[in-house]
Amino acid sequence: MFDTIKQQYISLYAEHSTVSPEAVKKSLPLNETELEQVTIEWYKIQLERLRRDKTFQPDMLDADLHEIAGETLMSDFSDTTRSIRDDAQQELEEDRDNSEEGWSLDDWE
Repeated sequence: MFDTIKQQYISLYAEHSTVSPEAVKKSLPLNETELEQVTIEWYKIQLERLRRDKTFQPDMLDADLHEIAGETLMSDFSDTTRSIRDDAQQELEEDRDNSEEGWSLDDWE
């Protein structure tokens, strides 16, 4: 009877919990073998849900991109990307200025 209860507990935990068993293993009333079992079951269910819920629809992405870009002027896009590039360049220069030796191409390897 207790084995049946443990198996039901493992099944219910794996099915309904949003927290991995490893994160709360000290509070679970399970021994090492049972903890391993619930962990495997929990990850199995999480993977099944991920596969089920992962519905990539290229048409929807295309429509969203067109909606976003539809009202954007080319000059706005250029200004934004130039701003991002300038910010990144400024950060690189600040990093170089803050070091005693500066930086070289070898730093990127």
